[in-house]
Amino acid sequence: MDGIVIASIVYELKKNILGAHVNKIYQPEKNEILLFVKKKRILLSANANYPGIYFLSEKKYKENPVNAPMFCMILRKYILNAKIIDIEQINFDRIINFKLENVDEFGDRFFYDLIIEIMGKHSNTILVDKNEKNIILDAIKHIDFKKSSKREILPGLEYKLICDENKFDLRKISENEFVDLIKKNDAPEKIFNGFGKLMATEINFRKKNDLDYKVIRKDILENKFMNQVLFDKENNAKYLASVDLKSLADYKKESYESVFDAIEKFYSDKIKHDYLKQKKSDLEKIILGNILKYEKKIELQKKDLARAKDKDELKLFAELIMANAYKNFVWQEFIFLENYYDGNKKIRINLDKNLSLVENANLYFKKYNKKKRAENVLIEQINKNKIELEYFKSVEENLNLCESDEDIDNIRDELYEQKIIKKRVKNKKNKIEKKKNLPMRFVSNDGFDIYVGKNNLQNDYLSFKFANGNDIWLHVKNMPSAHVIIRLNQKNISEQAIFEAANICVFYSKAKDLKNVEVDYTQKKFIKKMPGARPGMVIYKNYKTLCISVDKNLIEKLKWDEKYE
Repeated sequence: MDGIVIASIVYELKKNILGAHVNKIYQPEKNEILLFVKKKRILLSANANYPGIYFLSEKKYKENPVNAPMFCMILRKYILNAKIIDIEQINFDRIINFKLENVDEFGDRFFYDLIIEIMGKHSNTILVDKNEKNIILDAIKHIDFKKSSKREILPGLEYKLICDENKFDLRKISENEFVDLIKKNDAPEKIFNGFGKLMATEINFRKKNDLDYKVIRKDILENKFMNQVLFDKENNAKYLASVDLKSLADYKKESYESVFDAIEKFYSDKIKHDYLKQKKSDLEKIILGNILKYEKKIELQKKDLARAKDKDELKLFAELIMANAYKNFVWQEFIFLENYYDGNKKIRINLDKNLSLVENANLYFKKYNKKKRAENVLIEQINKNKIELEYFKSVEENLNLCESDEDIDNIRDELYEQKIIKKRVKNKKNKIEKKKNLPMRFVSNDGFDIYVGKNNLQNDYLSFKFANGNDIWLHVKNMPSAHVIIRLNQKNISEQAIFEAANICVFYSKAKDLKNVEVDYTQKKFIKKMPGARPGMVIYKNYKTLCISVDKNLIEKLKWDEKYE
């Protein structure tokens, strides 16, 4: 958000809420304030990753915490029901000031500034008392001298603007002065407040190509903004602007009448990603803890198994002693015997001098049998722990692929059913709403329905309840992935459908960014559940394997959004 985007925000805020009153104030997150003004929900974010001002639609309304934080209580005390008498952008920089007027029960008028500084990790929201010489009442982030030696933000201190006296506010200079400064400087971002590298590149591009750059200033003064989001070749939102960026002609551009629609489009994926990351963080800790636990168990058991490798030597000692027990030997703590398994080479065998040869042989047999039993137990335990490890790695991958609250809640339900977590989130949704969380559906280019499990419960459902015996089942070889089913519906399977389903299978796995990934496929009748294993754990036979690298554009084309039963 540069100074021009902020100018567009201020212009739209004035059109929508100037003269209105602040009806409600919430603090849904640590660094976020939510104002209810004239049926609008205005989010003031000092979040380091996506600071700024947003209009929230009702469907994206954030919950009000049960206990309001201190900063929220301070805001309610001073500006609840206050009138917004002005909204200004300070020095054409990334600072917005809501000027507020409140009236107490005696009719006395009080004035406050609610200031939002949109400065990346240094962003802040500050309430200033204008009745008491610009004194800070509170801020969402307290900045003391340990954090900044240049500017403290603490209650009781005077609020001082961030000000670079060497930079110009383009609204306060003439057109000729603007042109003269542009001509003399190749780094406009160092000359004008609110200009970042993106705007500097645009100005220099227009100057170099004899395009009109004066119109940028003229449009800003006349509040003519072209709110845009620019996308790269992979359709990722890369730039947000309120000026037509002619220097980025190779990028796909989407224009928006409302700057808030452009902001929502630009930040929506990032906000969604951060929100989902926070929501699933507790599950990630549980899953990672189990992965580390089983990895450590397997490592220790393999060490124990290695110590049991000498069991065959113990058996050999026992057999050689028994074979020679009838002979009259003179021995104390060891004996040399011919090893008839190895060309009658002499072998030394340690003995207990207090026992007879037969008793020594029986002792070696006893040690052998003990190690053999331990080895069998260890092999069984290692195999069980490997299955558990594979399960938790599959859950980890499923969690990484979650795209919604429902996806995360389904994994939480799975972990509850498997008695891995104790507390289950109450699902308030009715049965109709639950249908929205069915396995994903795709359609191949030649008309085959392809279904994909988003978690292990869905994988089990697809593989053992949904699929018919001749349907095609796919899975990435030797790696956690979604179970994928191609529904044949009495048709003969095509190579194209298998190839496209294999693409989907790899995309919904940890291997989606790798090349030449192996995918196994077979008929559903050749897979079965591992005895006693957790959901999603299967064994299969009579399979074929193909090698592919994911075509991500193909995945998007195949996805089918229509709801199904």
